[in-house]
Amino acid sequence: MGGHNFGTPLNDGAAYDLLTDRWTPISAVGAPSARSLPSSAWTGSEWVLVGGLTASGAASGGSVYTPATDTWRALDNPGSPVARSGAASVWTGSELILFGGRNATTLQGSLERLTPQSAWYFYRKP
Repeated sequence: MGGHNFGTPLNDGAAYDLLTDRWTPISAVGAPSARSLPSSAWTGSEWVLVGGLTASGAASGGSVYTPATDTWRALDNPGSPVARSGAASVWTGSELILFGGRNATTLQGSLERLTPQSAWYFYRKP
C-alpha cells in the first residue's frame, strides 16, 4: 500500500501468494489516503500502517489492514503521533514502536509507542 509514481503518492496495493506466485489487488475501501514512506509492521494477523508523506505533507494518522477479511480500519487518533514519514518501526508483540523520520522540513527524534486498537494510544518518551 502506498509508494509514489514520479512524485505522486499512491494508495493502491496488492498481496503476494507464494504458493500461486501471483499478486492480487487488496481492497481500497477504507484504505488510508495516498502516501509514500509510511511506517508499518506486521502483527501476525494485521498490517499496521502509520504516517507517511501525502500530497499535503507528513501525515500522523494510521490504519490497520486485515488480510483474512480484506478490510481496512482507521485508527482513531486522540493524541496522534508526531506527523512524519520514513520513521523506523518495529512490532514488539503488542505495540508498534516508532522512532525518527521527518516532517516536511525537520528530522524527528521522538520515540513513540502505539497500541493499535480501534482507539489508539500513544506514549511519548519524555
